[in-house]
Amino acid sequence: MLTICFAFGTPEAGAATCPAWVLPAATPSTTTPPSPATTTTPATTTTTPTTTAPVAAALIRASSLPAIDADPRATLVGARTAVLAGSLQGSGTTVTAEYWQTGRDPSCTRIQVSDGNRATFSLAGLRPSQRYLFRLVVNGTAGTATSSEGAFVTLPAGVIAEGVTIGGMSFGRLGRVAALAKLNRANGGPIRFSYAGAYWHVLPSKLGAHVQVARAIANALDAAPGQTLPAPTMSVESLKLRDYVTSLARRWTHEPKQAQVKLVGTHAVIDRKQSGVSVDKPRMTAEIESELRTGKRSQLQLAVKKERVSAVAQAKAVVVRLGSQRLTAYLDGKPILTTPVTTGRPALPTPIGSFKVQFRASPYVFHSPWPAGSAYYYPPTPVTWAMEFYDGDFLHDDPAEPSDAFGSDSQNGYFASHGCVHVPHDVMAFLYKWLPVGAPVIVAQN
Repeated sequence: MLTICFAFGTPEAGAATCPAWVLPAATPSTTTPPSPATTTTPATTTTTPTTTAPVAAALIRASSLPAIDADPRATLVGARTAVLAGSLQGSGTTVTAEYWQTGRDPSCTRIQVSDGNRATFSLAGLRPSQRYLFRLVVNGTAGTATSSEGAFVTLPAGVIAEGVTIGGMSFGRLGRVAALAKLNRANGGPIRFSYAGAYWHVLPSKLGAHVQVARAIANALDAAPGQTLPAPTMSVESLKLRDYVTSLARRWTHEPKQAQVKLVGTHAVIDRKQSGVSVDKPRMTAEIESELRTGKRSQLQLAVKKERVSAVAQAKAVVVRLGSQRLTAYLDGKPILTTPVTTGRPALPTPIGSFKVQFRASPYVFHSPWPAGSAYYYPPTPVTWAMEFYDGDFLHDDPAEPSDAFGSDSQNGYFASHGCVHVPHDVMAFLYKWLPVGAPVIVAQN
């Protein structure tokens, strides 16, 4: 196996006096080599030197010496460290990377033993914003050989080394301010929610999230080129998160409702049977915490549980609307039948109010409460079905009223009642069987 020695940090950890077999190979150039082919400017400054990938070194094939190839694509540079890579062909030889600044004595990396694999060389103790030259040197049974020279420029102080990642995100070549902004954007994005057509978002801080962003950036500034760092430490204040989930429950929870037909003023109000909803607080808490800790920003659907209406007899009711001269039958708040009717004449109007079926009979004979000779007197009148809802006022059929006489404005016509509600024959046959004693009868203007 090829032994690879990584050395990050101080000169003592990675820089060393070159071994004797390096010196005869060639004397490092004391003149500035040609300008590198490509340069890029660090993201945090426009006034500092640029970083240059090393010049590809020529392959050396001498006797039993391994071939050396400096790979510029694998080179990573920091402010005080750099990582070089070389592809070696052959085995049983020792190899080092020699590096220097123009006019200064060279240093070497720790020696590696080649078995024909790729080798990585770590350069430490470098100076920020400085140009360095380097070459690879191998020592085999046939002697010593070197690659051609390459060059790179270290990053300015306070800039994260190339290839450094935090939680899988690249932060190489970013200064402290830019890195903090990027990490804050990644970890400070709002948590998004939706439910029943509503959409909203909440900042992580409002949910009790605390992210050690500054510490993560400090670690990145100290990291070696290519180093992989974990995502910043996240803590969640459970009390704050629980309070927010409780606020969601207060907003969205509602109790189940039974169907109801009622009179408000002179208007009929119909409430249908409705299941209740309760927020699933344990599930919602777990989903929000997972979103915070993983950094995901998917849209969370509010977790709810349905609360069914308690089992009771189906709610039956009828509503008579005087303005339109219509009657509607409701089952659990849903209309199942609507028919035109005729109500009381202007002098004897059908009373507006919330009533109940008090009595019913089939057949039934009406007797006039007014004496003969009164303008309101009528002879005994038999009907097939009659259901009393208020002090002598009934829902009933009227054999004498033709079917086309019911409906709008009929309360002002010839067949207007003395306060009862005339219902077409076939509809009254249904209502008599369907509507029990005690069922609501609502008389409304509209």
